[in-house]
Amino acid sequence: MDSPNLVLFYVGFAVDCLVGAMSFVLTLFTFPTFFNLDSNLVHYQFIIFCTGWINNNVMSIRAVLVIIITFDRTFAVFLPITYRKSRQNYSNSVIVVLVSCYPIVCNIVLWIICDYSYEFIPVCFTVGCVLNQCYVRYTLSFEVVTHSIIASISLLLAIKLYVWNHCTKNSKSKDIERANYIALIDTFIIIVFDIIPSTAVAMIPREALEETGSLFTCFKMTGYAIEGFLVQKALKRRKGMVSNLNNSTSRIV
Repeated sequence: MDSPNLVLFYVGFAVDCLVGAMSFVLTLFTFPTFFNLDSNLVHYQFIIFCTGWINNNVMSIRAVLVIIITFDRTFAVFLPITYRKSRQNYSNSVIVVLVSCYPIVCNIVLWIICDYSYEFIPVCFTVGCVLNQCYVRYTLSFEVVTHSIIASISLLLAIKLYVWNHCTKNSKSKDIERANYIALIDTFIIIVFDIIPSTAVAMIPREALEETGSLFTCFKMTGYAIEGFLVQKALKRRKGMVSNLNNSTSRIV
């Protein structure tokens, strides 16, 4: 049976798959713009807006969920005793439900604070140019802040795991080395595929978003794919270790 602490990882992986699928659909819509075959895309602008808006909400869920997962594993390393005593008091189901409610904040910002109302914009084929500048600034700020938090904590976790495994008298643990490797990879992926693209988009004029927006989406999806592959690989290794341990125990018994 899987550890309850892995539930959030599985939920995060499922959210990544959903984000990837929806981003792929958006890419199919905007890909013809690179070949000047976009004359008919104006008829699908509202569909592009709806798909992109849903994807934006799901990505906000992903960002908050990754922050929680990062804090969760960091507390497990820095405060193991306190973590074991208190973690069982917080149900994963409740955490998932609360995180899933975060899009309410996004909708409040878009429709109330930014006072957005959809209107047809000629020669506009991406969500970035359909939305108003108020919400675009909020989205970019949200991404930079959340991903900076995740990268900083992941780097701190990697340093702690490295010191724990290499600078103490305890024997080296392959599990700790693997966790340290994943933490470093997470930090690298977030900086390269999230923080840098978001900062670059913030510096691009609104008029250029329809030409470069889909490229940044593909770039970020590449980072998510790499991260998902590494997490899945780590989980498979963990399952293999547990299976071998169970087999060894059964032989002893």
